[in-house]
This record gives sequence, C-alpha cells and structure tokens, in this order.
Amino acid sequence: MMLRQKYIYIILIITLSMTNSFSQSLPAHKCGQLQYELDIDRSLNWGYGYDDLLSDLSIWSQSPYVVIDSIGATVANRAIWELTISDNPSSDTYKRVYIHARTHPGEEESFWVADEIINFLLSDSPEANQIRSQCIFHIVPMHNPDGVELGYPRENANGIDIESGWDDSVLQPEVTALQNRFIDLSFVIPNPIEVALNMHSAYACKRYFVYHHEVGTNENFTVMEKNFISGIQSYYPGGFEDWNYFVSWSNGTP
Repeated sequence: MMLRQKYIYIILIITLSMTNSFSQSLPAHKCGQLQYELDIDRSLNWGYGYDDLLSDLSIWSQSPYVVIDSIGATVANRAIWELTISDNPSSDTYKRVYIHARTHPGEEESFWVADEIINFLLSDSPEANQIRSQCIFHIVPMHNPDGVELGYPRENANGIDIESGWDDSVLQPEVTALQNRFIDLSFVIPNPIEVALNMHSAYACKRYFVYHHEVGTNENFTVMEKNFISGIQSYYPGGFEDWNYFVSWSNGTP
C-alpha cells in the first residue's frame, strides 16, 4: 500500500469512527438510533445553518493551508463554498481527494464528519502535516444550503432531490456546480480525483460504502473502489461491510 493511500485511510478512520461516539452516548438506543417521538426543530437548521458555515469559513480562512472559493450558486443565490487544503494546492503529483456533504440537509451527521476532517487537516499534528505534504483535499461542507435554511430534509429550494437529479433534462444549479467541478478536476489535469466521498448518514447499524458497478462506471474504477474499501477495512477490522454489501449502478448510471 502506498504511503499516500495509507494516510488517506487513516484520516477517514479517525473521522468516521467519531460518529460511533455519538452512538455510544445513547446507550438506550441501539446504534445511536433516536426515539421516533423525538421532535427536531427545523427552524434551527438541525443545529447548524448557513450563517454558522460562514462563521466557520471565516475561522478556517486564517489557516495558511487552505484556499476557500465558491464553485457556484444555489437556486436562492447562496454561494456553494469549497475548501482546498494542501501544502501545495497547485501540485500536479499530489493525490487528489474530493468530499462533499449535506446534499440532504437532514443528514447533518455527514456535515459533522466533514467538519472534523477539515479541522484535522488544518491542524499542526504530524499526521495532518504528512497528509498535506502529499495530498490535495477539496471539501464542500454544505452542498445544499437552501434546503438547510428552508428545513427541507432532502430537497433544494425548488423541491428537487438533487442527489437523484444528475441526469435530469434540466439540471439544478447545485448539481451543475458540482458536476462542472468534477469535470475540471478529473479530465484536464495530470492528477485527477482518486478518491471521491459523497457523504450521507442514517441511523442504522451497518457501516458501508456504496459500490458503483462497472456497468455504470468502468472496470478500472471498480478496481480502485475495491482497493479503497479493503484498505479501510484493514484499519478498522469488523467496522465496515465488504465492498459488495451495497451495489449501485448495476443497470447503468442513474
């Protein structure tokens, strides 16, 4: 296993395992599953809104290791912010990782994992220093800020589930922004994205990665998927299901 891949695995294990602490804090509910009668006050944006993000961006921007820019705008013209974290963001040899979270506003746990990844990468720990010296991370912590502010669990301001709208005849602006960014970082540079994490969350006992079938991707990509998932498992024995636990795109891309 290459050293660069090793450190990518380590950071993911550190941050993903933090979600387990949430489960352990609720011993009365298996796997951290909250009681159904618990009311969520959507007026609080599930506890973290767009203004909170802007405040955090102001803090993160003080780090010498980050570049913050907008990749586009939402239906309501809110900026979709991306952080690029690396010692050398213009490198054409560093490994490139892309992470986006909170496409579904109600899945706030995915944001908190992304938040911890950001804070870890911007720290001065030896591990963070090593990772930044070999990798470029692009992180969109809030892909659907309109939905967050409107209190929608899955939709954007047009009432569309943008997670499932990548092949619609008319694309939502949030989809267009992310799609164009993927194209820019995948086809026209010497070191394209090697690991892409679309962060979601649910109150469930299983921890797994969605495996995209070669019918909807290609054979080379599926080899990378299997190697990545197996690498995660090697650092967290018993913590994640096998690569074929959840197979998607077996009939082509959605």
